[in-house]
Amino acid sequence: MSAFTIPPSLVDLISLPPPIMTSEAGSFAQYTLKERVPAILVETMALNGFPDEIRGALEAFYAELTGGVIQELREEVPDREFWNAVSAPYIGRIWLDAPWYWAEAYFYHRLLEATRYSQPGPTQGVDPFGPKKQSELAPDAAPCALSILLRAYPMTQGCGSRCCSTPACGATG
Repeated sequence: MSAFTIPPSLVDLISLPPPIMTSEAGSFAQYTLKERVPAILVETMALNGFPDEIRGALEAFYAELTGGVIQELREEVPDREFWNAVSAPYIGRIWLDAPWYWAEAYFYHRLLEATRYSQPGPTQGVDPFGPKKQSELAPDAAPCALSILLRAYPMTQGCGSRCCSTPACGATG
């Protein structure tokens, strides 16, 4: 790969407000990196039958995300130099000490790296969110999910209609 340079900014960076930080106690940004993103990673591991090598990489990434320090991208991908350049200020810091937008975008890039999405082999091009997307695209998924959600509230006993034939739904109509 050739050397990559970050193009000049088209905006006056001094005039921008400060970034939303993942270290801001009680913020959505902090919740995202403490709860939501680790849960997405755990769910991705649970829904995919990844080989042991990839499972190990995902488990190491989980440990990094929840208690380690941010690492550079390691695999050869076309935008690696760009990401490592713009990420340099955050490498070696904890995930709860970074700008929220960058951290979330970088998380997804690192997840793709851990699943070897861009590398030759059996998981190249395999969407790690494919199983989740397929379950949500099932014809009865939305009515069933709504019924489950409605049953979660004590004053409501489900939607009361036969929303689907999925046993997990339990709507009785």
